[in-house]
Amino acid sequence: MKFCKKEDIIFTSLLIIVFALVYSYIFNPKIDLNGDNCDYYMGATSIAAGHGYSDISVVTESGYRPINTFPIGYPLIMSSVRLFTDSIIAQKVLNGIFYLVSVILLYFLMAKLGISKILAFIIGILMLLNERVLHFSTMMMSEMSFLFTSVAAIYCIYKGEQSKKIFFKDIWFYLSLLSLVLNYHIRTQGITLIAAAVLFFLIRKDWKKTLGYIVGFILGSLPYMIRNKMVGLGQSRYLDTIAIANPWRPEEGTLTFSEVIARFFETLGMLISKAVPNSIFPFQNIDYNMPASSEMWAMGIGLIIVIVIGYCQLKEYKWIFIFYSIFTFGIISIFSTPSGNRYITCILPIFTMGLGLGIFTIITFLCKKLQVSNKFIPYLLIILALPAIKPIQQLKAMNSQQFPANYSNFFQMGSIIRDQLPASTKIASRKPSLLYMYSRTAVCGYPYTSDTKAFIEGLLRSKAEYVILDQLGYSSTSLYLLPAIQAHPDVFKAVGHLPNPDTYLFYIDKNKAMEIVDKK
Repeated sequence: MKFCKKEDIIFTSLLIIVFALVYSYIFNPKIDLNGDNCDYYMGATSIAAGHGYSDISVVTESGYRPINTFPIGYPLIMSSVRLFTDSIIAQKVLNGIFYLVSVILLYFLMAKLGISKILAFIIGILMLLNERVLHFSTMMMSEMSFLFTSVAAIYCIYKGEQSKKIFFKDIWFYLSLLSLVLNYHIRTQGITLIAAAVLFFLIRKDWKKTLGYIVGFILGSLPYMIRNKMVGLGQSRYLDTIAIANPWRPEEGTLTFSEVIARFFETLGMLISKAVPNSIFPFQNIDYNMPASSEMWAMGIGLIIVIVIGYCQLKEYKWIFIFYSIFTFGIISIFSTPSGNRYITCILPIFTMGLGLGIFTIITFLCKKLQVSNKFIPYLLIILALPAIKPIQQLKAMNSQQFPANYSNFFQMGSIIRDQLPASTKIASRKPSLLYMYSRTAVCGYPYTSDTKAFIEGLLRSKAEYVILDQLGYSSTSLYLLPAIQAHPDVFKAVGHLPNPDTYLFYIDKNKAMEIVDKK
């Protein structure tokens, strides 16, 4: 039996060509300014260097400090590349490959489930042209590895169901379980996929497989949990954010249970009325701070109905996609910082697949009712690619821009620090991980408190020797750092300055700082 038929080779080759053209067109070789991508890189560097999952920017008497700032999965994947090169471009290309392979796997899954190959191919093209996913595919972020392990798990579950072997003797069971476990270790959000898989097997009344996946997932999750326990770390920082009113303004306190529930429905409404339409049709300008209009609600609900209709064309496997989508919306709505449509990025190609199949199904139904030929409908779906042109061009323009002056000064200050100060010097700033990529020194953040005495005490506790006053635009600078500097000029001594916009490096006089802290 041949691995691929001739038309499969042709269609996958065309998908690769389309991806290569679009990806090279929008590719961004620069570090992303969100900071998290640098944390991932630092974690991967630590693993590759044999220090375990640790903070390599700080060396204590007992060595590097173990961390679990983010789940270990993506840094672990990155470390396989980091062993051979320190290039961030290589890491970005790896994410691009994850994106491409995910689309190809979905193409094969659709074809195996009875979808015409030309339709599966055209939907594959549409999946490759989503500006939102393309944007994340050229960043050192976990979204693409999460997408790949999600799709790989579903594909392997399908292959396992087609196998004649007893499940615990079948390689596909272990590959799907490995993908599910890794998916969870990449993003805690991955708990949604294992839940969807378990419900899928419960519906099929396959009790043995249900138990096998539950036990296998628990066993696969235990090592990292045990590791965190042994080094005195919690399991997930995300769980701590559920009841926080604003993680960037801790003084606002926590929410009551009823307030958490209210926020859940508010976020869920935002996802349905704004995030879904905005992600599928990125050319729309949607203000996430304004209430959703009735038209936005209608569009969001309509799109979800069409997507579900599309899922239903995937035979009994529709349940995995339906449950996965529902649970994804649910878990995103629980957390306090949904950030618009960011957290549904990982599932957008799957939404696109459902949307394409749904539109095709509806048009085919109408053609039958009207007794019109539907022969050319799959080809006509390529029209859906036209709205993607402008957003992709805008993404290209954005990725081609140089760093803004405020970030350029921040990075230049980091380079000056690297050249003039020892690597052991600890620098506090609003974006410590970004700073590390240029300063290569010990770094830390500063306390988020408007109490200047407590602020200085926090800097002493973190053993910061210098602090950078930047103009990156974060409110914490004006709320916490600047008032402390203005209130205690004897503690903060300006030793470096870059103009346009003004960026300062302040030396922290520990003796003066101690006097402030010791005052009653």
